[in-house]
Amino acid sequence: MADEPIVLPHQVEPRILEAQVSAEHPAPSREQEQLSDGVFSRQQEQTFAALLNLQAGMVLAHHLARETFEEDEDEEEERPRRQPDEKGK
Repeated sequence: MADEPIVLPHQVEPRILEAQVSAEHPAPSREQEQLSDGVFSRQQEQTFAALLNLQAGMVLAHHLARETFEEDEDEEEERPRRQPDEKGK
């Protein structure tokens, strides 16, 4: 195998274009500030209520699962024990 030179295409640097638009925004009015504060405070109240409901639901689900899968000691004592069949002897 002979060493052949690798020819790469000429690469052109992309031009950087300057933006013609100003990124400055006017300061919000007092009414706009009050409106946005009201929206975000309402969201916080709703979020808090949702988290509180979620926690209460998880506690109820935990208690329900615990009651379902745990056997009471009284129930075990009250159950009659199964007698072995005399046919199998």
